[in-house]
Amino acid sequence: MKYLTLAADYLEPSIRDDGSGEQISPGESGIPADLAQEIRSWNDRYQQVIPASTQQRETMKTEISELDQLGLDLAGRIAAALGDAKVRYYSEGLLRHLDPS
Repeated sequence: MKYLTLAADYLEPSIRDDGSGEQISPGESGIPADLAQEIRSWNDRYQQVIPASTQQRETMKTEISELDQLGLDLAGRIAAALGDAKVRYYSEGLLRHLDPS
């Protein structure tokens, strides 16, 4: 069983193997190409949040919430696609892990 964490990051989304700390590219992880593209598109949308200050993020709450809901969905879809993985989600906007339930 793999334990992974999905998070938005500069340029490329971060899918980290929690055991080894290794960063995995969506295109090299066994994730289907269409799902990998959705992950990249989500990450592209998150780029406006990443450099924002805490004060700026307060004004972006709706956008962050929408992006996090999509991120949680993507994490679940990654786990389903890989079959042997549990995927956590880290909210870059809230700076904490979110529980998918």
